[in-house]
Parts: sequence; C-alpha cells; structure tokens
Amino acid sequence: MKCPACAETIDDGTHNCPFCHRNITTAERDLVEERLARGTRKVRRASQPVRLMYILGTTGLVLTLFVLLVWLASLILPGMERARFASQRAAQQQECEGNLQRIARALQAYHNMQGSFPPAVTYSRDGQPMHSWRVLILPHLEGMAGRVNYNLNEPWNSPGNKQATLMTPAVFRCPGNDDGASFGTTHYVAIDGPQSVMNSQQPARLQDIVDGAGATIVIVEGRDPAMHWAEPKDLDIRQATSFAPNGLSSNHSDGFHAMLADGTIRMFYYQNVSRGLPGLMTIDGGEMVEGF
Repeated sequence: MKCPACAETIDDGTHNCPFCHRNITTAERDLVEERLARGTRKVRRASQPVRLMYILGTTGLVLTLFVLLVWLASLILPGMERARFASQRAAQQQECEGNLQRIARALQAYHNMQGSFPPAVTYSRDGQPMHSWRVLILPHLEGMAGRVNYNLNEPWNSPGNKQATLMTPAVFRCPGNDDGASFGTTHYVAIDGPQSVMNSQQPARLQDIVDGAGATIVIVEGRDPAMHWAEPKDLDIRQATSFAPNGLSSNHSDGFHAMLADGTIRMFYYQNVSRGLPGLMTIDGGEMVEGF
C-alpha cells in the first residue's frame, strides 16, 4: 500500500510510515485498500472489451486472408490445370508426329531397296492374308532391326509370330491413346485399295504418283481397337471418306495426323478438313485439292 501522507510504498498493515513517520489509522488503511480494489476492478472491466476487440479483429483478419486465398486459388488453379493439359497434349502430338516421321524414313528406305512402297498386305499363294506392311519395314526402322523375332515364312498369327508380336512397338502407337501396348493395338494404318500408294495388289513407286508425292496420303491415324499391329489389315480407300471411330480418327481432340508420300506429316483438322480428302488418297486421280 501507499502512505496517505507521503505516497511512499509501505507494507500492508503498517501503523507508522517509515519514511514520514506518520501514524496511519485503520480508517486510512481501509480507505487506501478500497481505492486500490476499485482501481483493479476498473482496469479489469476496461481490459475485457479491449481483449474481445483484439480477438475479433485477429479472427476477422484470418478469415479475410483465408477467403482471399480461396479466391486466388479458384482463379489460378484452373488456369494451371488447363496449361498443364495443353502442354501434355502438345507433347503427345509432337511425339505422334515423331513416330510417323520414323515410319516415313523406314518406308523411304524400303522403297530405295525394293523399288516401290510396301504393299499394305501380303497374301499367300492360296490368297490368305500373310503379313502387314508394319512388319515388312521392321528392318528399316531406327532402333528396331533384330528386336522383333518375326518369321516371314509363317502367317502373322502363327504361334511363333503371335508370341513375337504380343507388345506393340512404341513407334506404331500414338502416345495419346490409352490402349495399344498391352493389347497389341496399332494407331497408324495404310490406305489400301485401287490407286492407293500402298495398294496390296500393286504398290506404287514414287514415279507412279502423278498427283505429286507431296499431295498424296499414304498413312493415317486410326483408332480401331480390334486391329493388331502385325495384322494384315488396314483402311480400305473406299471407306476412308469420313471420320469414324474405326476409320479416320485419333485421340487428338482437333484432328488426325497423316503421312504424305514425300514423308511430310500433316495434321488434318476435323472442323475444316477439305471435302477433297479422298482425292488425296489416290496417285493419279488428277483431283485439284485446295491447299495442295
């Protein structure tokens, strides 16, 4: 407590102030204690609203920051997801084009050695389908020579050949397709039929392509889940006139890739593909197709 006379701090219950030697009565001590008690209660009463305001202010700030972060995330995350998807799609298209470029080089090497493009399908003497062009160009594919133990003296589905062709080589499947490797599916098919480059009955030479090698389609993308990569089966030129799941199609959202006879890879977009597309699949039809 404090002395009523000199205001020095003295012990509670002191009768004589050791500083001013004032005699402190009981009434004075009680008065000082009562004042101190009232002061403490005032401080306590004053501190509770301040503390409450501090708590409410802090909580409001945290909630504001949380709402702001949620709002920012709602703006940023969808854009990041779209950018990631677009980047992934672009990478898949680039890899798909790379596959077709490897195939184009292998076809060119085959042409240089054999004097013509390979037939889409070869047949036995009794007219049974034997082999696909895909197995015929294996020795000419970069990095594939000797990796598939395929026997051209046996049909494609003989026990030995079936075992050798269980898995699809990566070059024959589009990376954008979920199927393929485990089921042996291919996503690249030749245009086969009258006047086509890889006509199974009479495959063309480069000099036979009167319409121009840069304006004649040889290989296209197709998503036929039932077509094994080594199967002697491709896309008939008479059926390659429209987009269909088992025909001209791909896993790319906007179109499909095609390889031209000069090795060029082109993307044909579904929304604006020319009606002259069938004319691009023949070697000597004389069609004039816009853009070629």
